[in-house]
Amino acid sequence: MTPLVIERVNTYFGYRAIGAVRLSQDEIKKASPRASAPAATPDLELPAALGDRIAETRDPALREALKALGKRLHSS
Repeated sequence: MTPLVIERVNTYFGYRAIGAVRLSQDEIKKASPRASAPAATPDLELPAALGDRIAETRDPALREALKALGKRLHSS
């Protein structure tokens, strides 16, 4: 299957991106706990302009989904 994989990858990129494939086996190491993971951010309020636009939405389920999306986008 190696020649087929090489051919398809190179065809996809349009040039000879890879010339050989080597497989190696190594020990799987346990992932360390996410020490560098960011701390949970507090629940932020939506910007006033966004809150006003969402309030105009008639469907309550859609309104809640938009609110949740707005908070996620605002917090990032």
